Amino acid sequence: MTIDELYDTVSIIERSTVKESHLVRFEEIYWPLSDEDKQKKLDIISKTFFHILKIYPYPLSEDETGRISKLIDSIAATQIPIYQKESFICGEYEFFRLLYNLENNDTSNSAKVYELLGEDITPVDWIFSLKKNDKFLYPLGTIMNDVIRNNYFDVKTLFNLSFLLRIYVKHKINDNEILTKIDELSKNYNIKCLEYIRAGGKQLLSSQNVNENGTMIFRHNEKVLIRSTKKYYFGPKQSINEEKDSKNNVIAYFIEYCLPTNDIKFFSLTEFLRNAEPNAEKFEFIKKIYQKGHFNNFYQDAIYLNKQTHKYKFLNPYGSLDEKILIPAGKRYEKYNNDEEGFFDLLNASDKRYSLRQSIIWSRKQFDILTLDFFSELTRLNKRPINLESDEISESDFLQNSLFKQYFENCGYFNEDTILNYLDFIQNNVFNLNNVEVEMNNDMKLIFPYKIYAPACFSDVCYLYKHRLEDIQGEFCQFKIFNRGLEKCIEVNGKEVEIKDIEKNILNSSDIDNLNVPSSIKEGFFDEQNSVLYYDRQLTAVAKKLINFNQKIEDYYLTYEVLKSKSDTSLKSIIDLIAAIKLDSINYDVFSVSPMEEAESILWYKLMWHFVIMGWKSEQINSFLDLVLNRHYTGCALYYQDTVSNWYQSVNKMISDDSNLVFTKEKKQDTTLDNYIAEITSSLGGKQAITQTDFDQSKVRLENNKFYYNEREIKTIVILVDNIMGGTSLKNALHHYFINGSEEDIHGKYFPCSTELKEKGLKNLNVKVIVKAIWSFSDVKDNAESLIDSSFDLSIECEEIIENKYKWNTDIKTITESLYGKAEKAKYLIFRQKNMPCKSVFPKKVTDTTNLIGLFNRSKELK
Repeated sequence: MTIDELYDTVSIIERSTVKESHLVRFEEIYWPLSDEDKQKKLDIISKTFFHILKIYPYPLSEDETGRISKLIDSIAATQIPIYQKESFICGEYEFFRLLYNLENNDTSNSAKVYELLGEDITPVDWIFSLKKNDKFLYPLGTIMNDVIRNNYFDVKTLFNLSFLLRIYVKHKINDNEILTKIDELSKNYNIKCLEYIRAGGKQLLSSQNVNENGTMIFRHNEKVLIRSTKKYYFGPKQSINEEKDSKNNVIAYFIEYCLPTNDIKFFSLTEFLRNAEPNAEKFEFIKKIYQKGHFNNFYQDAIYLNKQTHKYKFLNPYGSLDEKILIPAGKRYEKYNNDEEGFFDLLNASDKRYSLRQSIIWSRKQFDILTLDFFSELTRLNKRPINLESDEISESDFLQNSLFKQYFENCGYFNEDTILNYLDFIQNNVFNLNNVEVEMNNDMKLIFPYKIYAPACFSDVCYLYKHRLEDIQGEFCQFKIFNRGLEKCIEVNGKEVEIKDIEKNILNSSDIDNLNVPSSIKEGFFDEQNSVLYYDRQLTAVAKKLINFNQKIEDYYLTYEVLKSKSDTSLKSIIDLIAAIKLDSINYDVFSVSPMEEAESILWYKLMWHFVIMGWKSEQINSFLDLVLNRHYTGCALYYQDTVSNWYQSVNKMISDDSNLVFTKEKKQDTTLDNYIAEITSSLGGKQAITQTDFDQSKVRLENNKFYYNEREIKTIVILVDNIMGGTSLKNALHHYFINGSEEDIHGKYFPCSTELKEKGLKNLNVKVIVKAIWSFSDVKDNAESLIDSSFDLSIECEEIIENKYKWNTDIKTITESLYGKAEKAKYLIFRQKNMPCKSVFPKKVTDTTNLIGLFNRSKELK
């Protein structure tokens, strides 16, 4: 293994429970390197060792302390290659240099360490507590003295001191001289925040946040201190305290307050959006964030829930005056303007995958969802604060529609721009997607295709004309422009009429000529009684779009009552199925969401669109629920825990028998079986014997008509599988491992086979094979020998037999055709984790989840 390969290994793992392995491996690779190679690889060496220290269990033995100290000295003493002198930037290397130089009281590069690593030092801060002969190897007091000697405490210096003091307190590094100096600083210059750290409190903001906004926040239990370099930050409060330097200059301002109760739960904004209960209180707080322009809350404890009042509040009530939003992105922070536009940019930064847009900010029924994505888009449309109160929410309509209604209440039903913006919004985000061919794309927003909100006035497409013209009656109709001599005239229904603008001014020939362009809509409001056509470009545009709107909303049958009539359990089971099978990654990409994050709103979005695009009404949705939940076996995907646990226990017994060779049918490739094994081993605390069930053909030895594997005589081979349906996949695997003349494994699905074993034949070795399945249909289980033409002794054991009622029949064909127009023939009807079976009754549009309509993903087959 090379140093680069070791870095790839350790950089993705969490704190280790095995003390030696990674450190030993590093020593084996590092010490044999030549001085030249140590220089060339200085960056990756420093990063690898630093990460090993991050995941290394503490405390250390005397031997471990010595080995680690020796490595630090060696790395720190390595010179940067001359050709890299100007370009070399590595915070980890600077950290080791700082530790190495502390022996000589040299802290000259400490500022560079803070700048490059910041809070990334925290996982390795235990290094400052290491001792040899009862003396600190890396005395933190040396660095702290260096900071304390500087009596001018700007934001950066104070942050560094509080950061060091936090480490000091955390590891109980008792040094009375240092503590006395800290106490004197706090008292002489009123640097009260140091008392918080001294008492074991927390400095909550990152160094980048502090540098950008000039603000520091400290919390110890219920006490909070907010510090700013700007006096105006706190507004006209009387109880603002001042910090001063040694020359009595004011250098900062701070306030203190106590939280109202100790029955509190804290969140960062990310945690709040993902984990807080999606109720009215969560929605109210989201409104407050937008109304106050208070978006810089992506730090620890930024938001708290008072469990007694059930209200959310900002830990820093003055955060709307921060200039920037700082959000963690890997080791560094990304920054955005602390306003609505900056927050919108943050949410839609698709390359960052902040996984926030999909957050459900309010949900009364499981299907009745408001997403942050929708709210963000609506605020841009609204241009005014959203003041929707809980008592304004309809009990018989969707939350989304209640916000649309409030949009009109805010902006007016007779404002042309308001109406056009709404109609365009619905056209772009709903109507344009209502097509079976639509693929998932980056323009999509999590706006649900429920029965669209339509104000009553929309039923009359001329209502704006009538409103502006007051007592005049008429209808919307086409007109033509014709020439009469040198003049332009207007004709409606073959009859010449007078044309006026919305102010009732008569349009002359020149005005009419201006309308005679291709882009002009030749329609207006016709008062037949007085033979007058009224024309206004904006009002005509509204009327045309209202005609289109009224036609299209007829295709949306998803009313609140329709969905409410379905049981919560059945709809949620569909969502759980989609989640278990997994969508194609593009579904997460388009909404800037990591597939590892909870994204239930995306699943509901897909399901609602499925109902709409298929044009289903209530009865057809019932048929769909019946087809999926009653006519298919869903145990493999939804109700598998007990069955898998029982299977696991019986497999463990087989593994414990030395005469058994147990391995999985396929390599560990994130298969469904891998998923079950990973889940159960994780619940048991980590690696178990079942995770070591690979087949290594190099360990096979045949002697005297006996089969040995890793020097054990094998009587029985046990093949592990998750489920068996038709048996084709199992047959291919058995032929690959045990029967001569099988097809080549061109996709590398299986472990390499033993040619010697295949040529000899299991029957000649008196070795039997057991296929240990979790689930199986009875017909395959009872006819196991047919899979291998009786070439050896084969039996199938399974934990649970799937009933024959989950097989193709005429009812399935009838139901599926009534829903989708056609039905694919599939002998076995089953849902399983990770991937749909190769054959299912659903047409491709349902199993291809790169499409908007796709629900139950079938990964593309390897060619």
